[in-house]
Amino acid sequence: MSQFKVITNMFATREKCAVAMDLMKDKWRMETSFEVAKRSQRFIKPIVISKEEAPVKEIVKIGDEVDLTELPVLTHHEMDGYPYLVDAVIAPDPDTGIYNSSHRRMLIRGKDELKHIIVVDKDIDVFNEKEVLCAMATRVQATEDVDIIKGVRGGSLDPSSIIHAVGDKMIIDATKPVSRPYPERIKVPDDVMNRQSSL
Repeated sequence: MSQFKVITNMFATREKCAVAMDLMKDKWRMETSFEVAKRSQRFIKPIVISKEEAPVKEIVKIGDEVDLTELPVLTHHEMDGYPYLVDAVIAPDPDTGIYNSSHRRMLIRGKDELKHIIVVDKDIDVFNEKEVLCAMATRVQATEDVDIIKGVRGGSLDPSSIIHAVGDKMIIDATKPVSRPYPERIKVPDDVMNRQSSL
């Protein structure tokens, strides 16, 4: 368990977001959107400092030293299977150059293990890995149901990364199709399963 305390939602209202951008408190409707759009056209050149001066480099852990549970990562809701990191990414489209933003959740399954996102139906037990894998095997067509977000900020521990701390994220839609009939899931009767378990 992490020793760090966390406070969140400091800017949970639009009024507070307006004040944070030096607007009047009542200018929280379209004014905040206009202000963000205006500021996005005035990029501030970053100040580059050396690794030796960077506070973020004061403590560096690699290999077996890595333990994600030392970080104050929250389990946000009571039905969440694991705590997760919320990763907000703002990046340009490689073809058009148009910027967009996205939010992704990276589940922490162990001290050095993250997980991609898999969406399933309510008949799948998200805590049962076999059921999730079954849904992926029987409800996913890769060309239709797998979205790959390329070249976003990733983990510095990912050994598959070609560029340091930059990688691809995958979202798998393992839900039943809604535009065509889909067969019901085969289920062994509960009394049969109970008798089997007692043997």
